Amino acid sequence: MLRVLPKSPYQSLSNAHLESCHLPILEIFVYVFLDELEKLLLQGLGKNYENKASNEIFVKGKILVTENIRQNFINKARFFVFYDEFLENISQNKLLKTCLQWLYNQSFTNKTQQRILQNLAIFNEVSISTNIQQDLEKCKVKNRIFDRYNAVLN
Repeated sequence: MLRVLPKSPYQSLSNAHLESCHLPILEIFVYVFLDELEKLLLQGLGKNYENKASNEIFVKGKILVTENIRQNFINKARFFVFYDEFLENISQNKLLKTCLQWLYNQSFTNKTQQRILQNLAIFNEVSISTNIQQDLEKCKVKNRIFDRYNAVLN
């Protein structure tokens, strides 16, 4: 019945999912989510540039001269720099890890728990979302690079 709903994310339900109809409906939804997530992870986690300003022992990016003088007047071996870092810790990945963490704490069959744990291990570098509403707002911004996240986030 879920497959025939128009514009439903559950149109990807296969007969294998339907054969497991002895499972609770929430677990069937989790199966569909995990299938979409695994399709996404085959392409790799999305990354984006994030601005960083920090006091480092190396020069990377550009030196913020006034802040460098203020912070490192005595310690000349350090540099206050501003640079871009290419990270996996983006809003989309934070939301997915938060969802996986929540699902892992629920009671499902062992097979489902194992799939959740395997997918959760891929998100080691990603932190859990502290402000879900703000991360959802960031995901609403249209970006063709992150269009592949639409199916799994829906």
